[in-house]
Amino acid sequence: MSFRSSKVKYLHLWILKIILYHLHQARVDKIHVDGLVRTKDDIIKSQVMDLFKAKNFEDVIIRAYKVREKLDALGCFRNIGIYIDTSQGPDATPDGVEVGLYN
Repeated sequence: MSFRSSKVKYLHLWILKIILYHLHQARVDKIHVDGLVRTKDDIIKSQVMDLFKAKNFEDVIIRAYKVREKLDALGCFRNIGIYIDTSQGPDATPDGVEVGLYN
C-alpha cells in the first residue's frame, strides 16, 4: 500500500466518522462541573446552558468546546477537561448524554 492510498483510506474513515457524529441524535441531559471553589454557580450556569440546545453528537462536541473556551476566558479553571458519556439513571433519555467539565 502506498503512502497516498493510506492517506486516502484515513481520509475516508475520518469523513465517515464525521457523518456518523452528525447523524447520531443526542441531547444533553446533565452537565457536571467539578473543580470550582470560589466561582458563583450563576456565572457557570450562564456559560454552559447552550449545551442543552445540542441536537446531535457532533453538536454536543462543538458546543462543549465553545463552553470550554468561554470558561477559559473567565479564568475559572487552570486546565479544562471535557468528558462526554451516555446518560444514566432514572432521568436519562434514550439519546441522552452527560457532559462533564473538570479541572
